[in-house]
Amino acid sequence: MSLRRKIALWYVSTLVVLFLVFSLSLCLLLKKTEERSLELELFAKAEELEDALEQAPADAWPGILKDFPVQVAQIYEVSADEIKVLLSKPQGYPPLGLKEAERWAKRGIKGEYLLLSESLDGEVYDVVFMKLSEETPVKIVAVASSLEGVTKTVRHLVLIVLMVMPLLVVLAFLTSNILVKVSLTPVRRVIETAKAISVEDLSKRIPEVETKDEIGELVRTFNSMMEKLEESVNAIKRFSSDAAHELKTPLTALKSHLEFLLRENRCSDCEMELRQVLARVDRLIHIVNSLLVLAKLDSMDVRNLKNRVALDVVVLEVFERFQQQAQKRAIKLLIDRVDPVEVIGDAVLLSQAISNIVDNAVKFTPSGGEVRISLVKDGDKARLSISDTGVGMSQEELGKIFSYLYRGDPSRSERVPGIGLGLTIAKRIFELHDASVKVESDPGRGTSFHITFITQD
Repeated sequence: MSLRRKIALWYVSTLVVLFLVFSLSLCLLLKKTEERSLELELFAKAEELEDALEQAPADAWPGILKDFPVQVAQIYEVSADEIKVLLSKPQGYPPLGLKEAERWAKRGIKGEYLLLSESLDGEVYDVVFMKLSEETPVKIVAVASSLEGVTKTVRHLVLIVLMVMPLLVVLAFLTSNILVKVSLTPVRRVIETAKAISVEDLSKRIPEVETKDEIGELVRTFNSMMEKLEESVNAIKRFSSDAAHELKTPLTALKSHLEFLLRENRCSDCEMELRQVLARVDRLIHIVNSLLVLAKLDSMDVRNLKNRVALDVVVLEVFERFQQQAQKRAIKLLIDRVDPVEVIGDAVLLSQAISNIVDNAVKFTPSGGEVRISLVKDGDKARLSISDTGVGMSQEELGKIFSYLYRGDPSRSERVPGIGLGLTIAKRIFELHDASVKVESDPGRGTSFHITFITQD
């Protein structure tokens, strides 16, 4: 799960918990408020009924009770040994809280009242008891009201909360996703910039954000790190280029001197040693020239590669150039298919890159083997494939073949001339031409290079 989703889910979970806590608290508060309001109203009704009954003769009580605007009203008579219902509204209604009323009435405290909750047939009532007289037998008036209305109100509120919850979760998730996405945009830029950075191009930077939080600090630190890294890599490149330039002249002079000694037979006793030294000087000159080529490629601006190049013509020229070398090694160099293809770039550089790969294929293919070349156009892309039936490579070697001076298994590479920079140069040239390189290999069965170009119609 992505970081954005995790943060969004955390926000949603927190919001849902807070919403539930708030909703439940609101429901409880509403319930308490409604119950308190009902109690106050019930007290007022009880006092009003008590006053009406005290001011009227006993024979008028049934009429007063019948017309009084309450759900339940009852009059009890409490003697020394029993309590009985004198009047009830509605008639025949079960008595409410008889035992509590009897104990309360026998206390004999003047002006005292009693409030209690009574459950009857699954319905809860608030009941207020007040004394009509202190004389024995004591008469008590009871006024009751059902709490069903309060319960329904709370139940409806809970139902509304449950109905709103899914919509709230969806809205919260979408909103948090947008907010988190906006918040993590600088982090996404860091990731995308880091992916786009290579040793060949360290100039990319992230646009700095005008914030003083951790994100802004991350962007500034990343850009500062890239500046230092670019300076270090450029210094190494300049050193390699300068060293190659400095070495090229003395090595060329040394080669000329050795060739002169061998040509004039000035040292017949050490001719073998001189030839070995000359071979090593040739290798050093080849390395220096390759380093100069890499330095040139590193400093080359891809915007300057704007010529239309007939890639099929370049491929056929390379094919013709290596025919003789392949025949000497008894290797079949074959063309499977070459479609007309035009790309934007530099014909000389492309020829050098393709030549390096074909040269490797011919060198590492034993006598009797084959090297096949094809160039196939597919829409706005073209695929150049160079396959051989040579020694092949392991997966571990495939990850290193484009590294500087890497020559693979010493048991094979020592028998084949080379310096380990040909594929490095080829890959850099293809990258300058916005071409991707894919390599497949099977030890003992051969290797295939697949280079995909963007064509120009």
